[in-house]
Amino acid sequence: MKKLLSMLLSAALLVSLLAGCSGSTDEEETEKEVDKGAEINMYVGERPHDLDPGKLVFDSDAFQYMNLIYEGLFRLDSNGKPVGAVASEWQSETDERDGKLKLYITLRSTKWSDGIPVDSDDFIFAWKRILQPSANNPAAALLYPIENAAKVKSGEVTVADLGVTAVTDKILEITFEEGYTDVNYFIETLASPVLVPLREDKVKTDEWAQASTTICTNGPFAVKTFGVDSMILERSTQYN
Repeated sequence: MKKLLSMLLSAALLVSLLAGCSGSTDEEETEKEVDKGAEINMYVGERPHDLDPGKLVFDSDAFQYMNLIYEGLFRLDSNGKPVGAVASEWQSETDERDGKLKLYITLRSTKWSDGIPVDSDDFIFAWKRILQPSANNPAAALLYPIENAAKVKSGEVTVADLGVTAVTDKILEITFEEGYTDVNYFIETLASPVLVPLREDKVKTDEWAQASTTICTNGPFAVKTFGVDSMILERSTQYN
């Protein structure tokens, strides 16, 4: 499993310097036309078939695009160590009521490219989606430390039994399988571009991530056009 993690996270170390574009002030955001910076023509990688992070496996080109348009709970710093991205605070503790180890993650205030706030349910939806028995993504194994995750994938139980709960819109509660203790390793897995949030109201068909009109992202860049041979990304004015 650690080999799988290494392959899935390797591209996360290559986050483009473009993501360092500065955010706008409130006054700037209220202007009719927001200055989104210089136009730069560049080659990032082969154009992916679509921009659905739930379909990512080992396509290094697609990983680079995903790192620009989506943001997960954690990201990897220059030393390959996880630091908070959407996550602002986190702590683990053993619940005295049931003796289970739990991880609580608080989300910072951030928005989708259409201005709707990112919330806990967006992560839960995305994770349950790749754990569906019908989903063909080996990265689902990254979530197996979560209570019942492996059983959900095998069809033994339903996604309703997955040990992830939205305590509030901004607090996630993750319950681990009995005997699991390596919380730091699990946090590292959450930096994978496969485990970013998704909006349930947007993911209605298999083609949702193949057109700029239906793609909704929460990273530093939004998808302006998604053509046959190229795409145009623009700075997301909603990115904090």
